[in-house]
Amino acid sequence: MERFFTTEGPIKPEWHYYVPMLERFHSHQITALIEQQKYFLMHAARQTGKTSCLLAYMRYLNEQGKYKCLYVNIEGAQSAREDIGYAMKAICERIASRAQSMRVSSTSPGTVRSSYLRMLRRVRSAVRASIFCPPAL
Repeated sequence: MERFFTTEGPIKPEWHYYVPMLERFHSHQITALIEQQKYFLMHAARQTGKTSCLLAYMRYLNEQGKYKCLYVNIEGAQSAREDIGYAMKAICERIASRAQSMRVSSTSPGTVRSSYLRMLRRVRSAVRASIFCPPAL
């Protein structure tokens, strides 16, 4: 297939013309934030390459072997509106499904899967506690 320009969704390097994603932002600064266990936001206008950058950075970090990264689109949880329990369940299911389908490379795939499952159990416990045991007023 001949390459072409796209303005819809993440780029696929084998299909689309693109500027290499890791050259578009300061990955060393983001890596420093990750190492400090801090959050960061990627804010930009529509169709400017945010998802493509995140996917490229995820691949880069996974290739380095220090982190096991997972990209999950949780837009589907928006349909839950005010039903936090439903939204969190949808998010956790999406994370688990994506973790299984990605099969993040590791010498011990069972270890990677079990670490994701432990994380999901912690999230589920926290969600249950906040939904069913609200703090006293």
